[in-house]
Amino acid sequence: MLGELRERVAEELDYWLEASAQQAFADAYREGGLLRRFIAFEADRVRHRLPELVAALEDSPAGSWARAMSSHCTLLVDLVRAAGAELLHHPVRPPISALVEVWQSQWRAAIPSWTRKASHGCPRLPVTPHADPAQ
Repeated sequence: MLGELRERVAEELDYWLEASAQQAFADAYREGGLLRRFIAFEADRVRHRLPELVAALEDSPAGSWARAMSSHCTLLVDLVRAAGAELLHHPVRPPISALVEVWQSQWRAAIPSWTRKASHGCPRLPVTPHADPAQ
């Protein structure tokens, strides 16, 4: 038993072994193979659950919001998957045009139509002139 304990302690204190294990781990992440597979796995897991979640909310008042959120999440998941290991160094930012396309119907539903029309007949708020700081 004492011999086994010595072997285990020697293995734990073998810094060359530890360094080689850490180097192998760093190489796997640097090349992106391990990380890329992990990201792909998680992205697919999220993507497969989205239709199920949207279907559960379809008949509720939040149905249209859930569809837009699903499209938004799908857009982000696709970008994360495409970024792969670079995700560690650069954030994923979807193009504004893609976000507008996803959310435009929700914005239009939330903003009353009279605020989008210039000829709605509502009085405009008066503009207060600012005092000139030079005076």
